[in-house]
Amino acid sequence: EEAEALGGGEVAPRLGVALALEQLGRWDEALAAAAWIGQGDGASAEAADARARVIRRVTVVQAEHLRRSGDPRGALGRVRTVIEAEGPSADLWNAHVASALDLRDCGGALPAATEALRLDPASTWSLAMAVRAGTVCRTMQQLYPEIDAAARQAGTEAASRFTRAARLELAIQGAEQLALAGRAAEAAGPIREAESLPPDSADEWSRVGGAWLAASSPSRAVAAFDRALALDATHVPATIGIAGALRAQMRLGAA
Repeated sequence: EEAEALGGGEVAPRLGVALALEQLGRWDEALAAAAWIGQGDGASAEAADARARVIRRVTVVQAEHLRRSGDPRGALGRVRTVIEAEGPSADLWNAHVASALDLRDCGGALPAATEALRLDPASTWSLAMAVRAGTVCRTMQQLYPEIDAAARQAGTEAASRFTRAARLELAIQGAEQLALAGRAAEAAGPIREAESLPPDSADEWSRVGGAWLAASSPSRAVAAFDRALALDATHVPATIGIAGALRAQMRLGAA
């Protein structure tokens, strides 16, 4: 603030004030401070760009706080307002995806995930949110080409992990679609493909178990749920899943 008073409205001091307020969690004040950057006659393009970058950054942090505090709708509203006013960024679109998924708004989450990957394909947050959107919305087939292309462009170990997770979910969703269509025998192929990747978390093993159960293979489902529970003994979907698989085994035995 002293530097701002001495600087007569220069960009750097005002930028510093906005960033300091952000770190203190005083986001509305940070946004108000950032709004003055680059204002007035003769403002440079550099100042206007700095203003937009700070506003986007503060909005992302504020939106994540609102979302985690149980107000995803408020977070989504903030993000949309800034995208319209200041232009988009990959992080803004990712914050949009996170809030939309909390609201189970797949119609808003999926295009936002695609936009985030387009703006910054090397971002691990963009890849993670795209994989999450494809999983939650059961639309990995739609998002996989963008995820794969972004991961190839990023070329990092982290990106390859997201590609593996996307491929696994793609296989599981394919198996589920076959099972729903009454083609349970054909579903075994995609599930085995998913197992070969292999799953590396309780969530993924639970997804495999659910697919085996849907494909009328309760013994294989039990084995997959066991793998999930070995990684996380408190994993709720796996606990529920293994109970269902054991009941299915008992019914088959009785038959």
